[in-house]
Amino acid sequence: MKPLDRQVTISIASMPSREEGLKESVRRLLPQCDRMNICLNDYPFVPKGLMHPKIQVYQPCSDEALSDHGKFYWCKGMLGYHLTADDDIIYPYDYVEQLVAKIEQYKRRAVISYHGSRFLVAEGRLINYPFSRQLIRFGDTTETDMTAHMLGTGVGGYHSTLLNWDYTMIGEGGTDEHLAMYAQARKIPMILAAHRRGWLLDNKGASTMDPIHARRNIQQKMINMLCGYKHWVYTGEELLNENNGTNLR
Repeated sequence: MKPLDRQVTISIASMPSREEGLKESVRRLLPQCDRMNICLNDYPFVPKGLMHPKIQVYQPCSDEALSDHGKFYWCKGMLGYHLTADDDIIYPYDYVEQLVAKIEQYKRRAVISYHGSRFLVAEGRLINYPFSRQLIRFGDTTETDMTAHMLGTGVGGYHSTLLNWDYTMIGEGGTDEHLAMYAQARKIPMILAAHRRGWLLDNKGASTMDPIHARRNIQQKMINMLCGYKHWVYTGEELLNENNGTNLR
């Protein structure tokens, strides 16, 4: 058995309309990890195939539903590599191997993802956000590793020794935004890893959207929160320079 600090845990949050996408994510990722946590927001049942010795399920409903925050429900006391995934992405069969290798390349000192954003900043403040944001998508080619201000938690991970973070630290709105500010405040590097187009894919059949009025309301709150922070920097440039080898997948 692996030492606890080298075990891989994958956490996913889902909702009933994405059941088929969830099953596909589990089918691809479960063989690659040591344990899996699944937050079944508002599911009235546990989908077939999720009753497995490696899978732990949590079913919050109605006002207790955690949305994508549920990916971080189990963080307290977790040991080893924690990878967070989504139910609308098609993951390659070497995904865990490559992401864990990247976490080790950066000596467990950075959060790593294949999707993220870089902001235009002046004296610590965002300029013309979100229109000035550079979005680097998981579905496109990224030639080199780079520092980022915000990372996508659907294709990311870190070692448990790096973060003291769980769902109780996430306010209303997006997990990615709250994690970005947590990392900025603590000078935790965020690295957007090199990858090739097509290595990770959208599971288009699994994608659903919230009502447009609700989405706009939350998006505006997130914009206000990010713009209200006055100390945006790229953290981890020295770490990046020490480990500037890339491994395009």
